[in-house]
Amino acid sequence: KNTANERVIESTLDLFRRQLAQASAQYGQDVHCSIGACRVLSGKNVDLSLCLGFADHALYQSKREGKGMYTVVDYDSGKVQAA
Repeated sequence: KNTANERVIESTLDLFRRQLAQASAQYGQDVHCSIGACRVLSGKNVDLSLCLGFADHALYQSKREGKGMYTVVDYDSGKVQAA
């Protein structure tokens, strides 16, 4: 299902979410985040505006999915990965 690159992204985003929740809990807060990201593998001729647009759409998809979700869009294929 997931390539090595996808697993690295998933584990990094999961770690970030856990650390945010733990840090906020130390101060008696309940903080969560929704994340939208654009993964670029090719590294050639990347249009930053397009990549930011993908990430922005991914963020709003994450928000629709619920609290503490993330969505990653692959720049080259447009494939969406959500969790």
